[in-house]
Amino acid sequence: MKKRAIVTGGNSGLGYAIAQELLALDLEVILTGRDDEKLIQAKTSLGSDSVSYAAFNVADESAIDNFFKNLDYPVTYLFNVAGVGVFGSIEEINRADIDRLLESNLIGLMLMTSGFIKKFGNEEIRIINVMSTAAQVGKKSEAMYCAAKWGARGFTEALKTTYKGSNISVLGVYPGGMDTAFWQNDGRDVSSFMKPSDVAQQIAVNAVHSKSINITDLVIERA
Repeated sequence: MKKRAIVTGGNSGLGYAIAQELLALDLEVILTGRDDEKLIQAKTSLGSDSVSYAAFNVADESAIDNFFKNLDYPVTYLFNVAGVGVFGSIEEINRADIDRLLESNLIGLMLMTSGFIKKFGNEEIRIINVMSTAAQVGKKSEAMYCAAKWGARGFTEALKTTYKGSNISVLGVYPGGMDTAFWQNDGRDVSSFMKPSDVAQQIAVNAVHSKSINITDLVIERA
């Protein structure tokens, strides 16, 4: 039987690229995202019967509960990839942007992880939290984004400590900048940034690992 993986934010960007790599490793993939139409397009583009999808907001607790309640088959991997970026000066910080960043980058990651463990925690499972190098160092014009990602990193480290030596393993992933639509409203030159397909390959290979090793952190930066 094929193993299965949930990929949040799987309809575009890095999430979509990770789904492609997982399919190449002979896994079944469940894509999640907010937009039903985009998920349908992603499934069609992936061109595989091993892809399904569910449309909901990862910060919506009741939607997450319903999603896991309706899964009637085992899932081995959870890839928390969904996230948004809001950039600007400290003086431009506002509550709406803070809420948007925290919902997507931190709250959704925490709720999905909790739901996954409640549903499948008695099995051998692996949680892959894809964050950013912004979770490791402070970056100019990215104060709010760094705050959300540092929160995700703290949660990830607590997961590792909580489940060390158990059937639940955790991988924290810290990729640098990638040439995706993520930056479309920021105006910066991303021509030298990494290709999401290259990053996704490294994430997938290291996440779907041999039982004889345990990789807990993966930092991916430009050469």
